[in-house]
Amino acid sequence: GLFDAMAVCLEAGVVDMMGRMVEAGKEDRLSPAIAARMQGEGNTRRILLATDGDYNVAGGVFFTQKDVRELKLAKGAVRAAVELLLRECGLEVGNLSAVLLAGAFGNYIRPASALRMGLLPPMEPSLIRGVGNAAGAGAMLALLSLPWRRKVCEIARQAEHIELAQRADFQQMF
Repeated sequence: GLFDAMAVCLEAGVVDMMGRMVEAGKEDRLSPAIAARMQGEGNTRRILLATDGDYNVAGGVFFTQKDVRELKLAKGAVRAAVELLLRECGLEVGNLSAVLLAGAFGNYIRPASALRMGLLPPMEPSLIRGVGNAAGAGAMLALLSLPWRRKVCEIARQAEHIELAQRADFQQMF
């Protein structure tokens, strides 16, 4: 939901590409309906997403400047990791036949929102798929099927662990 909110706010001009919400007093750049939902100033800036009357939400649901900052950090880490891993493997986005996003994070994110906010490099949205609990599904396959267990063991032997957080190029890219 936060990625969707960010994508919509970027499209509507509520948030700029640097991650700043439109300043108080400059809402004339926004549609009147969206401008009417803007509140606060500076670090307390926020947009009302849903009101009591819309969804029986006590006090309303807001997307805040703080939410934007936290999303920027998460997005920056993921995007830097993707870019660095592609470089490490000698690949470009065009070489990919699919991007599988695992776990609850990947299962519920809308590809268009991930692309709009820059979480992933520009690519065809149809390449991005949520696969749910991939680790759990893989573990079950390995436990229940000898051929799958062999395949998993072979993949594990070929896999290389890359500790991104300790790398200077990751820190610089982030």
